[in-house]
Amino acid sequence: GLVYADENQNAVFVRRSLEGEVTGASLRGTAGKTNSFKGLAPGTRRTQGWFHIESEHSGVVQQVVLCESAIDVMSYKTLHPAQEKTLYLSTDGAGYVPLEQLKTVPRILIAFDNDPAGAEMAERLKQDLPQAQIKTLQQKDWNAVLQEHLRQVQQQLMQQQQIWRKQQQQPEIKLDRGMSL
Repeated sequence: GLVYADENQNAVFVRRSLEGEVTGASLRGTAGKTNSFKGLAPGTRRTQGWFHIESEHSGVVQQVVLCESAIDVMSYKTLHPAQEKTLYLSTDGAGYVPLEQLKTVPRILIAFDNDPAGAEMAERLKQDLPQAQIKTLQQKDWNAVLQEHLRQVQQQLMQQQQIWRKQQQQPEIKLDRGMSL
């Protein structure tokens, strides 16, 4: 229920307070190949909620991963399953970050986009959150990393299928004394 499509074919990412109260939604256009629409649902305020998901572990949050977008939150979580109670939170670009609440979390990973704006915001947050580590990446964002990973997995599966098909097409080899392979 945290992600759905609206009547305009926008991906809707539900924004909530850290306590779980729904405060609005972020929108991302999906219609057409060049759709770059990004926005907030009417009545949504950046300072009152975020798109966030938690790992399935129980207990107190031990780690927070900050990403720039909801899509990157989901991509990062897919690529890096948590070993402990983790909160994955989208800052919605250079949006508001709940610094006071984050100061009490033992580990914070700043996993922003690989661009000047992401690097600048990461450095700014690092000053406010000394326990934070900046996670760098080679691609533009975590969704690009996930897409590349999935392409590689798909390519490996296709290669394995080709090998299997070739093995299935090989004729039976007869050995001496009636044995065969």
